[in-house]
Amino acid sequence: MPGYGAPVRGRAGVLSWLGTVGLPCAVGGVATLALVGWFVDGPVLRRYGSTLPDARVNAVVCLLVLAVVQALPHRRRWAGGVAGALAALAGGVALATLAEWYLVGDLRIDLVLVAGTSPGPPGRMSVHAAATLLVLAGSAGVAR
Repeated sequence: MPGYGAPVRGRAGVLSWLGTVGLPCAVGGVATLALVGWFVDGPVLRRYGSTLPDARVNAVVCLLVLAVVQALPHRRRWAGGVAGALAALAGGVALATLAEWYLVGDLRIDLVLVAGTSPGPPGRMSVHAAATLLVLAGSAGVAR
């Protein structure tokens, strides 16, 4: 796998670059736009268009954190610990959301970052999104 400064050669090099740099940057960019949409009350940014439902802020934060985990350099000694901590953060938010749905009721996790910034309630991410993010966080933490 080429490092960030190594030249990209051939099909394998391009695919490796896409997996370690390109796709995490794309996911992080989309998640950042949605997060900015929450803070500036831009519904088009939050909805990824005009007719779709709002992206839930806790799901967007988890996506952004997991994109950072994937984009961290693999060959650096410090990156493993940082990646593990960030993956645990995303997994913790997803797990707490699942606990809200099935066990506790309302922990108000969805209001931690955006309380008072938008006229409507941010809402809780779906069970499917929380379960998917929990699996992604677990795989990101184990893969490091």
